[in-house]
Amino acid sequence: MPQAERLEAFQPTGDPYTDELLSLGIEAGLHRIGCTDASPLIEARAAIEQRIDGGLQDEMQFTFRNPKRSTTPNDALDGARSIIVAGLRMRHPTSSHHLR
Repeated sequence: MPQAERLEAFQPTGDPYTDELLSLGIEAGLHRIGCTDASPLIEARAAIEQRIDGGLQDEMQFTFRNPKRSTTPNDALDGARSIIVAGLRMRHPTSSHHLR
């Protein structure tokens, strides 16, 4: 990955352990990675509930069947203190362009 793109791949946290972990994800091929504390994701829950109310849940049952569990990390993993989120660009099978 070019150095300029790598620098945008994650925001340094100032914590050496966390920054090393995020850097390892980029070195392993991830395109984006970040972390936050494991507080409930209130805004995400509201967005999920709005989508449910609008009939937009389709087949994403894990997320939409139980919005509280899906947005409260300690409901999914007791004792969770942090959340790590990573992104990997994938090519659509019929396209030569990367999805973003």
